[in-house]
Amino acid sequence: MYLLHDATAAGAAWQAATERRLDGPGRVVTLGLRPAQARLLHLVRGPAGGAELAAVPPAHLLRVLRRLLGGPRPVPGPASVRARARVGFLSWPGEPA
Repeated sequence: MYLLHDATAAGAAWQAATERRLDGPGRVVTLGLRPAQARLLHLVRGPAGGAELAAVPPAHLLRVLRRLLGGPRPVPGPASVRARARVGFLSWPGEPA
Protein backbone atom coordinates (compact mmCIF):
# COMPACT_ATOMS: atom_id res chain seq x y z
CA MET A 1 0.00 0.00 0.00
CA TYR A 2 1.28 3.44 -0.89
CA LEU A 3 0.45 6.07 1.72
CA LEU A 4 0.38 9.68 0.53
CA HIS A 5 0.02 12.12 3.45
CA ASP A 6 0.38 15.77 4.41
CA ALA A 7 3.36 17.27 6.22
CA THR A 8 1.18 18.05 9.23
CA ALA A 9 0.75 16.56 12.68
CA ALA A 10 -2.48 14.91 11.48
CA GLY A 11 -0.66 13.44 8.47
CA ALA A 12 2.10 12.01 10.65
CA ALA A 13 -0.46 10.55 13.07
CA TRP A 14 -2.37 8.96 10.18
CA GLN A 15 0.86 7.47 8.82
CA ALA A 16 1.81 5.99 12.22
CA ALA A 17 -1.69 4.60 12.85
CA THR A 18 -1.86 3.01 9.40
CA GLU A 19 1.56 1.41 9.80
CA ARG A 20 0.53 -0.02 13.20
CA ARG A 21 -2.72 -1.48 11.82
CA LEU A 22 -1.04 -2.99 8.76
CA ASP A 23 2.13 -4.20 10.40
CA GLY A 24 4.14 -6.54 8.27
CA PRO A 25 7.18 -6.35 6.01
CA GLY A 26 6.65 -4.25 2.93
CA ARG A 27 2.97 -3.65 3.57
CA VAL A 28 3.05 0.17 3.76
CA VAL A 29 5.29 2.44 1.72
CA THR A 30 5.04 6.08 2.76
CA LEU A 31 5.28 8.63 -0.03
CA GLY A 32 3.97 11.51 2.01
CA LEU A 33 5.12 15.07 2.03
CA ARG A 34 7.82 15.54 4.64
CA PRO A 35 8.35 18.85 6.49
CA ALA A 36 11.78 19.32 4.87
CA GLN A 37 10.21 18.92 1.41
CA ALA A 38 7.46 21.36 2.31
CA ARG A 39 10.07 23.94 3.32
CA LEU A 40 12.00 23.46 0.05
CA LEU A 41 8.79 23.99 -1.92
CA HIS A 42 7.97 27.10 0.20
CA LEU A 43 4.69 25.53 1.31
CA VAL A 44 5.13 25.89 5.09
CA ARG A 45 2.74 28.37 6.63
CA GLY A 46 2.28 29.34 10.25
CA PRO A 47 4.39 28.78 13.36
CA ALA A 48 3.54 25.07 13.62
CA GLY A 49 4.98 24.45 10.16
CA GLY A 50 3.50 21.72 8.08
CA ALA A 51 1.79 21.86 4.74
CA GLU A 52 -1.11 20.16 3.06
CA LEU A 53 -0.45 17.95 0.08
CA ALA A 54 -3.10 19.92 -1.81
CA ALA A 55 -0.71 22.91 -1.82
CA VAL A 56 1.79 21.09 -4.07
CA PRO A 57 1.38 22.06 -7.72
CA PRO A 58 -0.34 19.10 -9.46
CA ALA A 59 2.22 18.81 -12.27
CA HIS A 60 5.07 18.65 -9.73
CA LEU A 61 3.25 16.06 -7.62
CA LEU A 62 2.55 13.83 -10.63
CA ARG A 63 6.16 14.09 -11.82
CA VAL A 64 7.50 13.06 -8.41
CA LEU A 65 5.00 10.23 -8.01
CA ARG A 66 5.77 8.91 -11.48
CA ARG A 67 9.49 8.90 -10.65
CA LEU A 68 8.99 7.23 -7.25
CA LEU A 69 6.60 4.59 -8.52
CA GLY A 70 8.61 3.80 -11.63
CA GLY A 71 5.83 4.67 -14.03
CA PRO A 72 6.38 5.35 -17.71
CA ARG A 73 7.94 8.68 -18.51
CA PRO A 74 5.92 10.99 -20.73
CA VAL A 75 7.11 11.12 -24.31
CA PRO A 76 8.66 14.54 -24.96
CA GLY A 77 6.82 16.57 -27.55
CA PRO A 78 8.31 18.75 -30.26
CA ALA A 79 10.68 21.35 -28.86
CA SER A 80 9.92 24.37 -31.05
CA VAL A 81 6.66 26.24 -31.41
CA ARG A 82 6.65 25.72 -35.20
CA ALA A 83 7.16 21.96 -34.75
CA ARG A 84 4.22 21.89 -32.34
CA ALA A 85 2.09 23.73 -34.89
CA ARG A 86 2.87 21.02 -37.48
CA VAL A 87 1.53 18.28 -35.19
CA GLY A 88 -1.64 20.21 -34.34
CA PHE A 89 -0.94 21.89 -31.01
CA LEU A 90 -1.66 25.27 -32.52
CA SER A 91 -1.81 26.94 -35.88
CA TRP A 92 -0.35 30.24 -36.95
CA PRO A 93 -2.71 33.04 -37.99
CA GLY A 94 -3.57 32.74 -41.66
CA GLU A 95 -2.33 29.13 -41.91
CA PRO A 96 -4.72 26.24 -42.37
CA ALA A 97 -5.05 24.08 -39.27
